[in-house]
Amino acid sequence: MKKILFLSLIILSKVLAAQSYIPLPMDSVVWRCDFNGHDFQMGCYCTLFYQYYPNGDTLINSTNYTKIYKSGGEQCPDPCYYWIYNGYKGAVRQDTLLKKVFLIVPNSTSEKTLYDFSQNLGDTVNSILIGNCEPSIITNIDSVLINSNYHKRFQIGQNNCNPMGGYFIEGIGSTQGFLDTLYSFEFGSVLVCVKHFNQTIFENYYSYSDCVIAVESVLEITRNEITISPNPTNDKINIENLSIENDEKISIYNLQGQLLLQQSTTDAKTELDISAFAKGMYFIKVDTDRGVVSKKIIKE
Repeated sequence: MKKILFLSLIILSKVLAAQSYIPLPMDSVVWRCDFNGHDFQMGCYCTLFYQYYPNGDTLINSTNYTKIYKSGGEQCPDPCYYWIYNGYKGAVRQDTLLKKVFLIVPNSTSEKTLYDFSQNLGDTVNSILIGNCEPSIITNIDSVLINSNYHKRFQIGQNNCNPMGGYFIEGIGSTQGFLDTLYSFEFGSVLVCVKHFNQTIFENYYSYSDCVIAVESVLEITRNEITISPNPTNDKINIENLSIENDEKISIYNLQGQLLLQQSTTDAKTELDISAFAKGMYFIKVDTDRGVVSKKIIKE
């Protein structure tokens, strides 16, 4: 009888432990991030705006994983150059009993630890996000209130490679970017926010960006750069220097990333009527034969 009771207590304790752990959301979730880079050759700075998001499942080594993608754009003043690599970024699997998240990077079948939420104070951080940098130590463990639930938070100690430190948070990920290496000397990434079912569930107070979906852009367009005017406007905008040989698609999004207007044209100049739009900021994206242009427009 005592043995049965003892085994029951062990099982019960494991169930309670699993219940107290808060896993990462893997449905309709977006991890919005920024990357601030220093172009040493040109002596200037660039900022990349992007997000990670799940999109479908995949079977690797007979185990089911969630595919993670990246999309976004950049803001680089001439003559800076920084390229954002969008697309598939890896496959993620969670083990709620072990309180771990695993990652398989593209072109690999080898599983690595992405997050280990079972670690203790003073442990060396167990994560592929450390990269080839010197080891980091967990210097504090506490909890943070998110949507009426307390999420366990692990503070990552500072070192020569990562003088800013950072946090791993249950159900959120890293405050330096969901899949971004912990590195913040001269350049580095930061988690701006996390959206779940289009609702912001976490905002990083160390970020200076707004929690809006980032749209694609390119670093430069060769010759005859597309112009958009007037900006600000209260009714219509003119888009000039378009190709007259290929269809070029024009799209307008709101700050939540929702597509509001889209049309194609083969004219060198086209006019869009946005008089019905509410006052505020929008993103206009033009897909051209030379790349993608993305700019902000203001409706007054």
